[in-house]
Amino acid sequence: MENLIRDRLSWLRFLGFDLGAPTPDANTIRLFREKLTEANALEALFVDFDRQLRERGYLAMGWPDRRRDTGGGAQTAQRPG
Repeated sequence: MENLIRDRLSWLRFLGFDLGAPTPDANTIRLFREKLTEANALEALFVDFDRQLRERGYLAMGWPDRRRDTGGGAQTAQRPG
């Protein structure tokens, strides 16, 4: 993930990092995800993130299968038409 963030300008902009600014390393990202999981906040975060993307006109192409199996309420966006 760390290399993906540094490699893609679109990711840097989306995440609010300046070109050349330090980015989180893999351990920091892992620890953050663990804290979200421990707080039972990870699913809610992704649901809210999806909602915000849809409100801005972005189309989610689908969730990983584990989300469909959990019954957590996340819906796959469909293409118009």
